[in-house]
Amino acid sequence: MLESVKDLRSAADGTVLNDLNFELFDIPETDGTVFAVRLKGVDPFEAWQAARAIIDSTGRWPLLVDLAFSSFGGIKEKLMDGDLSRFPFEDEDGNAQSPAKIIEASKAVDVDAWFEAQGRDFDKFEEDYDWVVEELESEFGRRPEESELDKSIPFRVHRYERWAWDRQREAGTLASPEEGRQRLFEPQKPALLLMPTAKPWETLAWASWYGAEQWHAETVAVIRDWTERYGAELFANLSTMLEFVVTNPPTEPEDAWQLATRHDLLAPSTLAGPGITVRQYAQALIGWDRWFLHERP
Repeated sequence: MLESVKDLRSAADGTVLNDLNFELFDIPETDGTVFAVRLKGVDPFEAWQAARAIIDSTGRWPLLVDLAFSSFGGIKEKLMDGDLSRFPFEDEDGNAQSPAKIIEASKAVDVDAWFEAQGRDFDKFEEDYDWVVEELESEFGRRPEESELDKSIPFRVHRYERWAWDRQREAGTLASPEEGRQRLFEPQKPALLLMPTAKPWETLAWASWYGAEQWHAETVAVIRDWTERYGAELFANLSTMLEFVVTNPPTEPEDAWQLATRHDLLAPSTLAGPGITVRQYAQALIGWDRWFLHERP
């Protein structure tokens, strides 16, 4: 792993990164360092791609962030106040979990079992399903019978959505993929970080994301699973938003359906914010090479 600006410039020679003024910082309360640079006059994704292409030389995963979310002046102060603050990783006693402990704990997480538990918890706290049923009745002319719902699906809203999706598949009236695809967020003050790990999922043990604040190890495990299964490479962590470039997106409806429900359980604002249904989103995920996850207060 590179640990000097001079070595980084050598590795970046001939790329769009060559003329950028990277700085190297220690990340407080950890044993890690980070290279950081503001991106002015450079396309953020092009800069990320260039850094991704030289990862074998740097040993560091590139990550785009948005400095606009902090009111501090300098880039180091902005990062330590926001993206790289250890505050979101603190327990009830104010002690922050180390990145190493989060990463180690993530290795013991059963991703399938965790999503099952999340669905059951969502179901336990959701008391009013009338709005869901009323929408289905308006759309399909009737309400689903209890016997028609798939009890193996842990979250009741997803059971209703699955019933509707199956009806649409039978009738050939599925939504077009574009209906469920969102535009990526464009950072106002983009910066590129070269993180102290070469693994994209491990960056979430270093840079906080709002949706992971109760589930740090679990989120690391989930993103590892999606990276290995779908080639989903995290390229931006924008406080409440995660963005991925996906090299092996789902091609089969069943795979896309399961993934859509899991995106909804991990980051509910992804669908709730724009008013996208799970079935619209499942259609959107088939063959889609960009993912946008959003979870906000």
